[in-house]
Amino acid sequence: MPLPSTSKPRPSNAIQGSLPPTAQSRRDLARLDKTPNFMLKFHPARWMYVELPKCGECAGCKHNSKVEREAAKAFESIDPDRLKPCVNDDRGEFLPLLSKLKLDGGVGGCDYSVSRGYNIKDALHNARVQGYTVLEPSKVGLEYVRVYDCVGGGKAHLSMWETVIPAPGQKPAVIVADTVAYHDWLRSLIADGIIPQIDTMTAESMIESLRGKLARGTARRANDPGLDLRMRHDERRLRGMVATARAIAYA
Repeated sequence: MPLPSTSKPRPSNAIQGSLPPTAQSRRDLARLDKTPNFMLKFHPARWMYVELPKCGECAGCKHNSKVEREAAKAFESIDPDRLKPCVNDDRGEFLPLLSKLKLDGGVGGCDYSVSRGYNIKDALHNARVQGYTVLEPSKVGLEYVRVYDCVGGGKAHLSMWETVIPAPGQKPAVIVADTVAYHDWLRSLIADGIIPQIDTMTAESMIESLRGKLARGTARRANDPGLDLRMRHDERRLRGMVATARAIAYA
């Protein structure tokens, strides 16, 4: 309905209302679950072994590309024994396996009140007592948390290495992680001395764990092609872990 007209000037202290959200801005809201803010933390006993990716340029990679093309034309599966090793085969590195210190009221010693906001002093103390190093953004020089508005209200907090791709209709958004960039950042934490290099006892513990897994599957692999293929991959990982741990020990 039409608004009444007025000839009175707007008072100088009048408040200007904001424009309503457009249809496009509403579509930009992601269908994500609400998640609390967080800081990443490191524990000296938590590591992962990451294999180096195929280089794509060495003689082994070029040969394997030819074999894959031939198999695709013939609609055949590739026999692993026909493939040549890449120069990066059996090479990898130990990287820290980080976890989250959630900044949520009542969780891990984090207190919250409407008037004062979050108090994370106790949460930081508890994490340190448990052996963690909290990677506070101000101390690592990187604000790594990104905040997203959720369709149902509230906020979702993700890392800067995660990309949110809205899905059509009522489907939840897809989250895609840039693991290459994330691993680069983990390496920089070690190079800058913020996180120490893995110690030999922790590396040896991971190696023994994988050896035990392989030993448990030995009796069944002959009759299970899928298990045999997975164990071949684990055997390559084991060789890489042993070589990497040896290089660290003698560095």
